[in-house]
Amino acid sequence: MTKKKSKAPTDSPWRLLSPRIPVVGIGASAGGIKALQKFFEQVPPNVGAAYVVIIHLDPEHRSELPQILASRSRMPVSTGHVHLAING
Repeated sequence: MTKKKSKAPTDSPWRLLSPRIPVVGIGASAGGIKALQKFFEQVPPNVGAAYVVIIHLDPEHRSELPQILASRSRMPVSTGHVHLAING
């Protein structure tokens, strides 16, 4: 039996991830940025996990979060956008 490998685009940040690397999701409001800074200051660069940070911000406001986290983290930081529609 042949195992199929998924192919990520070569310009995608996902190309850096192992197929079995844990993904850790962290959510916060804008008031949680200081806690995120402290957290990422302590995470070693070779921890063996990927972190997805989800922050609720005004969509009309430009976020500086990638630069803020990159200045505190020893891991590479890349950005993306996720748009959710929630029925409530």
